[in-house]
Amino acid sequence: MILKNLQKLLKTFLKKKKIYSGLNSKVYLISKKKILKKFIRKRKEKYSKEIKCLKILSKENFVPKLLEYNDKNFEITMTYCGENINSINLPKNWKRQIKKIQKVLNQQDFVQADIELHNICVLNKKIFLIDFGSNRFKGDPFFSDKFLQPSWLKKLRLDQKKKFEIYKKRKHDKLYKILTDLGR
Repeated sequence: MILKNLQKLLKTFLKKKKIYSGLNSKVYLISKKKILKKFIRKRKEKYSKEIKCLKILSKENFVPKLLEYNDKNFEITMTYCGENINSINLPKNWKRQIKKIQKVLNQQDFVQADIELHNICVLNKKIFLIDFGSNRFKGDPFFSDKFLQPSWLKKLRLDQKKKFEIYKKRKHDKLYKILTDLGR
């Protein structure tokens, strides 16, 4: 009887806890330090982009660390990066952290395209960016006039390289704006 109760209790503690459910993925907390992200829509594309970006940024300390990935099930195990940022947990040195993050991002051949409040986390007064599955890479068809683009980008009569740089600057500048609004 005691053994059965202990087994039941252990199963409860080992159970994954869903912490996010979105259009493209579901995220589960599997321990105090690990999450599991399961891709559910555009699985191969989003999964591949996420892994590629995490590998590129693997030496940086503002993104989750890639621990394991499963190509068959489109699942990634990563380090837990804390809770979503808000006005209460906004670090005092957020401006310095964001400038460093923007500098690193602006050196990449991709755009962190999904910079939204829910994709910015804080753990131990440190800011983390999460969710790299929607990123755009230099040379993507997205930047050609034949591809569906936001109207503001399509209006620009520029080559793909210039559109990429403008899009990147606009998206990465959004990070600073979001936190400025939060800090008011």
